[in-house]
Order: sequence, then C-alpha cells, then structure tokens
Amino acid sequence: MKCFAHISEEAVGVCGVCGKALCVNCSAYSGHSGVCPVCRLKEFEQEYARNKSSIIKTTLIAVAIAIAVIIITVISSLYYFLLGVLLSGILVLIMLPTIRRNRYLKGEIIKIRTFLYRGHAHI
Repeated sequence: MKCFAHISEEAVGVCGVCGKALCVNCSAYSGHSGVCPVCRLKEFEQEYARNKSSIIKTTLIAVAIAIAVIIITVISSLYYFLLGVLLSGILVLIMLPTIRRNRYLKGEIIKIRTFLYRGHAHI
C-alpha cells in the first residue's frame, strides 16, 4: 500500500481518524500518533479558532477595563488608574501563551496546507 500524500513511498500505517495510508514522513510529522496530516490540519484549525476567540474576548475585557479606568480616573484619583493599568497588564500576560500558541498553530497550518497542495514536499 502506498502513502496517500507521497505516492512513491510505502505506507507504514494508517490514520486512526480517517483510515488513509501513511508513510514514515507523514507518520513522523504527527509524532507517530497515527494521525495523518489532513486530520492534524483539522485539529490545528479547530484549536486556532478556539484560541482566536479567547484572545478576542480577553481583548474586549481589557478594553472595557481601560475605559472604566479612564472614567474612574476622571472621577477619582490616580490610585484607580494604576490599579486598572495593573489589571489590564495582568490580562495581557495571561493571554501571552495563547497568543504564542496561535502563532505556532498558524505556521503549522500554513506548512500543512502547502504540503497538501503540492503533494510531494516533505513536512
């Protein structure tokens, strides 16, 4: 049996999700987890979308806090302003790992799509 993507390569396994034949290169790409690049792409795209949604929600919360801080600062004192800046900074720090993961996922999605569209490049 031949690999679904590398038609000149012999298959060493099949995808546990869709059943496509995998060569050593395709299998190694997914850490020998038994998932083909197409199914891996779908996983990455779903995680990317979830992360992106989370980033947008957190950004909106940070903006709302910033607006509230500006209003409170006008009404009150510098203390509340600094507290608001601190809270906004904490939200940004909390989201940094998710933002970095999304950058990685975007790169992987582009790499897999390029591989799948060309059909001959190694991942």
